[in-house]
Amino acid sequence: LRPTLVIANDLIRPALIKTFEKAKIKVILMQCRTPEDYYLCVERLGDALGCPDRAEAEIRRMKGRLAEYERKAEESPLGKKVLWVVWDAPLMVAGKGSLPDTVIRLAGGKNIAAGVNQEYFKASYDWLLQNPPDVIVWTASGSPEQSHSFWKQLDAVRKGWVVTGIDPDLIQRPGPRLPDGIGMLRTKLEHFR
Repeated sequence: LRPTLVIANDLIRPALIKTFEKAKIKVILMQCRTPEDYYLCVERLGDALGCPDRAEAEIRRMKGRLAEYERKAEESPLGKKVLWVVWDAPLMVAGKGSLPDTVIRLAGGKNIAAGVNQEYFKASYDWLLQNPPDVIVWTASGSPEQSHSFWKQLDAVRKGWVVTGIDPDLIQRPGPRLPDGIGMLRTKLEHFR
């Protein structure tokens, strides 16, 4: 394909950078976990690709859209206590400072794991029973089964207040479509009454 630039979050084999450099291929590695990281990535790519004005316009657009959700969340919070399940075995959930924590807040919900000072952590079933959610955002594969001995104990599961099926590219990656994912999640949260 003969690229001149490779952009990556990370490389499984970091030694590949030397191979790319020998082939005169520039490599930009950037971690992008939050909206703030996204702004830095867009700015850096704008410089690298020679289009800083377009990068600046994208940053303004994204900041404006997220500010709209911030205002909406403050003016009309939905008050739903939300659990974001990243993985189900072992049970991994999104805590304070994670992208899902930001998405939940901007969608008008309250992350029940926001008091845990880890972006992602293994949650015990006991912890979850002590902190029951109103709504579960399930981004692991499948969904919590109502017949499962544990999940059937939660009102959110019994009521069917489980959000699945939102494209993970929209709600799990800080990219240009993140505001669309936040809007979809807010719409789903509004339907649970």
